[in-house]
Amino acid sequence: MPVSEDEQAAAALRLMEVARRSPEFAREVAEWVREAGWLAPRVVPAVAPDASRPQMLPPVTAAFTDREDVIAWITEVLDGADPVGGAPAIAVLTGAGGIGKTAAVVRCAYALRERFPDGVLFVDLAGASVGTALPPSDVLARFLERLGVPPDRVPGDEARQRDLFRDCMADRRMMVVLDNANTEAQVVPLLPASAGSLVLVTSRYRLGRLVSEHGARPFVLGPLSTGDSVRLLRRVVGSGRADAPDAAVQAVAEAAGGVPLALCTTGAGLAVREHLTWERVARQLSERIQGQGQGSSGGSGGAGDPVRQAQDASYGELTAECAAFYRALAVWAWPTVTVMCAARAADVDEGRAR
Repeated sequence: MPVSEDEQAAAALRLMEVARRSPEFAREVAEWVREAGWLAPRVVPAVAPDASRPQMLPPVTAAFTDREDVIAWITEVLDGADPVGGAPAIAVLTGAGGIGKTAAVVRCAYALRERFPDGVLFVDLAGASVGTALPPSDVLARFLERLGVPPDRVPGDEARQRDLFRDCMADRRMMVVLDNANTEAQVVPLLPASAGSLVLVTSRYRLGRLVSEHGARPFVLGPLSTGDSVRLLRRVVGSGRADAPDAAVQAVAEAAGGVPLALCTTGAGLAVREHLTWERVARQLSERIQGQGQGSSGGSGGAGDPVRQAQDASYGELTAECAAFYRALAVWAWPTVTVMCAARAADVDEGRAR
């Protein structure tokens, strides 16, 4: 039985010679040798000095506010877990769109990353809808490359990618952040079989199977308090604008419902549009809340949705041409909007579109 790399390479060469002499076995032997990986060095484990230690976290927003309860909860999940061989600690953060799941989990990951010396993997699973959700195979290929697997050695099918991923993650102490998941099926193939690892998942949807079958701990993220909403608004608006009465700022914060995306959208409008006043924005949001409450059928994105209200208020500030341009872009569910795509959608030249 070949043990050392030299012995394995020699055995592989002998098998390849057998394959050349015996055509009936050539395909099976060659495929087996390639899968065994004896002709190339094995991916180094995390304990080696030159092992790949990816740091894939995106930057934290400078306006991040509060969420200390989330950091405390994840720390409790990590410290309170009873170590079970092959079972990573899993924390699932759920909440409505715009509630700040990504910002909170990234902030927590930075706070805890020193506890994971072998690195941090991060991916946006784009799971707001089934149509945009990334397949696990795409994510596995990306992770394997960041773990040091040469691109030409990444298997083509998901099952073998998953096996290689678990092999690369074995005995490592790593954090895996899976942001914006759509279903459990997106997440399960990306779970490492390493008791020293932590998996952080965010989703708009309840991922009950992760709890029932994989021991995940769930946490529902709610809106910010009025006080934290006011702090976030002031941070986004910045010091370049004259200070506003506390009552006006609080009125805007309350109208935004404590939803960070709505607060940031509203604050950005105040920061870049000098003609807007806090009182005017508070009045616009209040009027939209009252108007939608009288005769709206409700539902997602309707009455009581502070993100929709804040975006509607911003939309109301656009010129007629820009508003038409915005509507033209909304016709298709673009994965991203390039200048060329925007120009085609709005039927203008690229210079005008930009």
